[in-house]
Amino acid sequence: IPIAGLRIASSPDLGCWWVHPEIQSAVGSATDLLSELGADVAAAPPLFRPEDARLWLDLWGIFMAGYYGETAERRGDELDPDVVSLIAHGLRFSAADAKRMEVARTKVWRRVSAVLADVDAIVCPTMSTPPGPASKSDARPNASLDDGLHHEEDMTSVWNLVSPFPIATVPCGRHGGENLGLPIGLQIVARPGREDVVLSIAEAIESRIGAPRWRPDE
Repeated sequence: IPIAGLRIASSPDLGCWWVHPEIQSAVGSATDLLSELGADVAAAPPLFRPEDARLWLDLWGIFMAGYYGETAERRGDELDPDVVSLIAHGLRFSAADAKRMEVARTKVWRRVSAVLADVDAIVCPTMSTPPGPASKSDARPNASLDDGLHHEEDMTSVWNLVSPFPIATVPCGRHGGENLGLPIGLQIVARPGREDVVLSIAEAIESRIGAPRWRPDE
């Protein structure tokens, strides 16, 4: 579908994330590109809150405990320690806790759905920081600054609270410095059933910045 005429809400931080300036700049350039193509781009209101990221972790822990708790009991020594820790986290909650989480999740869904009721798509960063080590054991600790912002590199998991919105991630720029050439990701979110909107925006951005021709050594 044509980009011209689409209404797009741009959120550089999802309303609460700390985002690296290089990533903010790349996302801003992508939204400028969409404007040049005729889209009506405006700033999105706050979409998520720091506690929403914790809510998803808690719900994910309950899911893992429900499906794989018995496996952890029998073969825990064979599982990744992070998986075992997540299962143990989920087992801490009661059924009443889980129901309260679902009520909170519904509130998040209503908040985000209200934004998508007025626009065709939301665009935002995929990650808040440049790439870190591949191994979790070597990962950099999250910042714990007292600035009221959420300091976590992942800006994708929280969208699981509001499924089934179709979402795609595409390159919107490349890092400099020690991460020279590595892509910066942009998430594109649309209403349920509007995969055509997501794919059209993704194709427009990728083709205009030349991402399909990128190579790691460029």
